Amino acid sequence: MQKDPESSHFLYVVKQDSAHWQLRSSYKNGRVCQINYYDLPFLSEDFAFYYPSYGTVVMASKNKIYSIKLMSAEEKVIADYSSWGQNINITRIAISSDGKKMAIVCTSN
Repeated sequence: MQKDPESSHFLYVVKQDSAHWQLRSSYKNGRVCQINYYDLPFLSEDFAFYYPSYGTVVMASKNKIYSIKLMSAEEKVIADYSSWGQNINITRIAISSDGKKMAIVCTSN
């Protein structure tokens, strides 16, 4: 769960079942806002806000990092670490507040 830096909302991942996960938001006072959710195209529970671009989060799936604009559902690959090997799995991601630095944690099977 993370607080949206530009509003009073919190974002979090909901696992409806083993194949359908959503990124949802709720108001600071705890009321769930049902209309604000994004169906995740991949199973990932870690995300980071990209501060220079409001409404954008960064998530990873296996060896790729994606930028996702939540309002338009536009996704694009912003980093591809497949050259490190197919067994790389990015498990954690963080971005500096100015958006210029990113830290990742990955495992190798």
